[in-house]
Amino acid sequence: MTTCVLFDLDGTLINTWDLYITSYRLTLQHFTGKALEPTDIVKLNPITERGLLYAQIPENRREEALEHFFHCYASLHHKLFGGVYPGIREMLDLLRRKGKKLGIVTGKSRKAWDITCGAIEVGRFDVVITDDEVKEAKPHPEGLIKALAYLRLLPGEAVYVGDSLVDLQAATAANVRFGAAIWPKALEERHTFQTEAESKGAWRYFSTPDEITATFGHE
Repeated sequence: MTTCVLFDLDGTLINTWDLYITSYRLTLQHFTGKALEPTDIVKLNPITERGLLYAQIPENRREEALEHFFHCYASLHHKLFGGVYPGIREMLDLLRRKGKKLGIVTGKSRKAWDITCGAIEVGRFDVVITDDEVKEAKPHPEGLIKALAYLRLLPGEAVYVGDSLVDLQAATAANVRFGAAIWPKALEERHTFQTEAESKGAWRYFSTPDEITATFGHE
């Protein structure tokens, strides 16, 4: 039986695409003088805030740049945050009513999580592992392993739901089943992601959050 469902956050439960892209662009332009396009940011592989910024900013200005990023993220949140994806709140509420433990394992920093958490209503999670709680970012399984240890669960008791192959790789390394979240993807991306995820061992895919409740809500 599945006793716990762990989730990636950005791009899985919430839409922070425009918020992150703009915050990264403003921060990098301020500290490097480069006016990057959104596609340039994507090429930098933004798995974590620190990872992206520290790779682009001189060491003596990295902490300053990170604080600048947080300022942009907080000040633009009300304008650029894309909200919680449709059906997420209902799905989480149903899983809670069924007694499932819920957790988040994200590359997001604790500070950015606190900013966003204060602006959304998605209920309480039993565990939240951010980039600040791990030494190794995804696809390393450290975050998932820490979440399971905190909850005192075995890998076979949990499922990790995410929207990227990096999430899948982390789940595989942690011996946790992976559910591919298809709903955040643009229509032209869905088939490709589903096919790639299945070919790399995804347990199953979910086209909508309702499919998660249909899968785990009756266990």
